[in-house]
Amino acid sequence: MFRVLLLAFATLFLLSCGSQKSKDVAFQKVRLALAMQPTNGLTMVALEKGYFKAHGLDVEVSEHPSGKRAMHDALLVDKADIASAADVPIVKNAFVSDEVISIATVFSADNVNRIIARVDADIKTPQDLKGKRVATQYASAVHFFMHVFLLENGMDESELSVSYLKAEELPKALSEGKIDAFSMREPYISQAKNLLGENAIIFAAPGAYRQIENVITKKIFLKKNPELIKRYLLALLDAEKFTADNPEKAQQIIATRLLNTPNGKIKENWAGYNFRVALEQTSIILMEDIARWMLYQGIVKDKKVPNFTERMAIDPLKKYKPEAVNVIQ
Repeated sequence: MFRVLLLAFATLFLLSCGSQKSKDVAFQKVRLALAMQPTNGLTMVALEKGYFKAHGLDVEVSEHPSGKRAMHDALLVDKADIASAADVPIVKNAFVSDEVISIATVFSADNVNRIIARVDADIKTPQDLKGKRVATQYASAVHFFMHVFLLENGMDESELSVSYLKAEELPKALSEGKIDAFSMREPYISQAKNLLGENAIIFAAPGAYRQIENVITKKIFLKKNPELIKRYLLALLDAEKFTADNPEKAQQIIATRLLNTPNGKIKENWAGYNFRVALEQTSIILMEDIARWMLYQGIVKDKKVPNFTERMAIDPLKKYKPEAVNVIQ
């Protein structure tokens, strides 16, 4: 009888310890501004696979048409703690403030963006864009891509009639004939192609511009929440491994999250996508080039290129994946 009671007491004690332990593992709440584009595939995988929860994070997601909007409409106005954005909006913000800091690059590719045009606007080659009404999102990665694309084809923005629209407005504007072409990426290229059908022609420029996508936060948030940032990075590293080991499943997760992007389109471009959590010196060189473009275009008024090394949080990622960090400090 004594042995039975002792066993029962031991069982209750263990259950009690387990219950206490689960209470002690407090979830940390974090507000994420997610740009709805393939460049954020690792974040989408981490959300779908529950990696953030596995590392003790309660993620509240707000969705945005672009990284520029995620940063400006959420992170910078304290409606989000973490966001994701491409290199160009991060560079532009660096001219006016040093409050935003990158904790990791989560994507890179040299063939993300496209220019889609109307065939009935007499556009069959890139050179036919001269004099045409071409739109893009101002001071964004697709704006910089348009600049590089034109240079690759012996043209300049001054030879086009350029206008600027929100990302989600571009497909409709093109289908209604308000513009002749636009510079963008998925899912908006596919949306426009679906609207135009055989009246669409799409131009690419592989290798012309290696775009990166960074996870960003504010310096003050990083300083106050080092444990949260650690957990966030670990979840992304789990997503990186899953994506590398299960590319077809990752493609489906991303396509499903984006809704209007066919899985086939994600698969078609997959070989050129690099889903890797890193911080690299080449990214700093790229952002310095973008900064000089912004100065040349008059997008910013300063004369001095910002120090982008100071706008990267090196230590958090270096602690958990040192081989992925090669920034010169």
